[in-house]
Amino acid sequence: MKSYLSVFLFLGVISCQFGDYKAPVILEKPDFSVSYFRADKALFANNDDGLLNAEPFAGHPDFAQSYVENIMRFAPFNSPMLESQVDLYIEDAIWQGVQHEIDSVFGNTHLEEKELTKGLKNIAEKLPFITVPERVFFYNSGFNVAIFPDGRFLGIGLEWYLGKNSEYISMLPPSNYPMYKKEKMEKSNLVADALRGFLLFSLYTEKTEENALNTMVFYGKTLFALKQCTGMDDNQVLNYLESELEWAESNEGNTWKRMVAEEWLFSNDQKLMTQLTSNGPFTPGFPQDSPARLGWYTGYRMMCDFANEHKNENLKFIMDAPAEEVLKFYKP
Repeated sequence: MKSYLSVFLFLGVISCQFGDYKAPVILEKPDFSVSYFRADKALFANNDDGLLNAEPFAGHPDFAQSYVENIMRFAPFNSPMLESQVDLYIEDAIWQGVQHEIDSVFGNTHLEEKELTKGLKNIAEKLPFITVPERVFFYNSGFNVAIFPDGRFLGIGLEWYLGKNSEYISMLPPSNYPMYKKEKMEKSNLVADALRGFLLFSLYTEKTEENALNTMVFYGKTLFALKQCTGMDDNQVLNYLESELEWAESNEGNTWKRMVAEEWLFSNDQKLMTQLTSNGPFTPGFPQDSPARLGWYTGYRMMCDFANEHKNENLKFIMDAPAEEVLKFYKP
């Protein structure tokens, strides 16, 4: 395998542009629509009828149960302790302050809703094998869960997008919320994060973590689908700052050489796969001025090159390609 991979070390650094391939629509859905709910406002409305009797919770018990148990991590949905836990939360001065800031930054979510609907519709049309949710819930999770993808709905924590200069984001302990996280907690990242999170949830398979190559290609496919369904800039797709994207592009050849030389691609070491794909100040194993998640970037570049060699194929064909087949077309 090492000798097979060595040929890639000598490929030129000039590669196809990221945007050459254009995914066609497979199934038009002109009547596609999404319903949006502000669960954060309902939660802090102090409805005397209780949380579970207030809209949108009462009308959407599947979301209500997930919100209570998985997002907020309160008592079980049917526990008699639940309402008292909710009361303590919404009466807390800090969480009331967070909600006040949410109301200020997100007086309405019309722009976000428009972009989310457009992205979800494009996913439904270009990847019709994915079940696309037609309900989106905005909530306040007390900085527990930013994006909650589900086969039935999509949840978004608005407090995660108040901006790095937010009073409450600045108060978050750096041990759990280091600066590299805070600097990306911007309103402008909400739509990309939500759609990326949904696609990661929807495209995951049991083969995703078979080895490092499969893992990188999985992330690459997810990011490539996001690009094709939104037309976002590559830094948005990758959740990179402009400076991070510039580093990844300038050092792509050296990054690849390191991966090949260390024989990482076919390793099934979980620690290695985590290092290549997890958030952080940089990617372990690479210089400290590198961006995190270089595995994402490499997988994305692999998918761009593969798609640009298969321009007449639909997006499902691109998504279904085995990782080792994708590897053959990579031009770092």
